[in-house]
Amino acid sequence: MVQHWNEYRYPFWFMYVVATLEIIGGIGVLTGFWYFELSKYIAALIAVLMLGTIHAHLFRAKHNPYGDKCNVDVVLIHFASQHSNFSPSLMVGFPSNDL
Repeated sequence: MVQHWNEYRYPFWFMYVVATLEIIGGIGVLTGFWYFELSKYIAALIAVLMLGTIHAHLFRAKHNPYGDKCNVDVVLIHFASQHSNFSPSLMVGFPSNDL
């Protein structure tokens, strides 16, 4: 992690600040089940952290998001299969129960 942090060119102490905010966000997500009004603040915190992550990877460290295309494809296939009406019975060779 320290090697990656050096690529981002942020001060080293900022790594501890970000880690602390991530821990607060994780605890906040769990407490959001009981204290729903807290959820919007935790969601905003996590959104800001994710925007910072995108900035660090793309602009500070100059990482190419499509450099390893296989990873991008696997993530997109996984997302599509989890968040759609995908059914294995639609695949060729699987019997359908819809008669």
